[in-house]
Amino acid sequence: EALRTGVCDFVATDHAPHEPEAKSDNFKTSAYGTTGLETLLKALLTLWKQGELPTDRLVEVFSTAPAKFLGIDDRFGKLALNFPFNAVLVDEKQTAKINAKDDLKSLSKNNCFVGSDLVGGIKGVFLEKKVYLL
Repeated sequence: EALRTGVCDFVATDHAPHEPEAKSDNFKTSAYGTTGLETLLKALLTLWKQGELPTDRLVEVFSTAPAKFLGIDDRFGKLALNFPFNAVLVDEKQTAKINAKDDLKSLSKNNCFVGSDLVGGIKGVFLEKKVYLL
């Protein structure tokens, strides 16, 4: 609701990897946080597909607002002629069940989305003049 209505300006992840032992207990006793780098965009796309997050707001909270906050909106966060092309290619029809042992590449397997079906297979990343296909 906070993302949809604008109460929350944008989303980000705090990539602070921990050794598997520090994250192997339950959420109450493990090192703080959950892996999010692999699931953030998929969680947002799931909200979008469910009609909970409009397309323009999805782009804003995941791209334009963070770029502006970080002061890099001269290179990231918009599509425009003669502007560096930075984008993520996703398949919004693909759904993946998040399974700690099989689907997460992070060393930590303590993730709040384990057991969830999330939308969006990430197929590639465009970073200015480079293309990374997954």
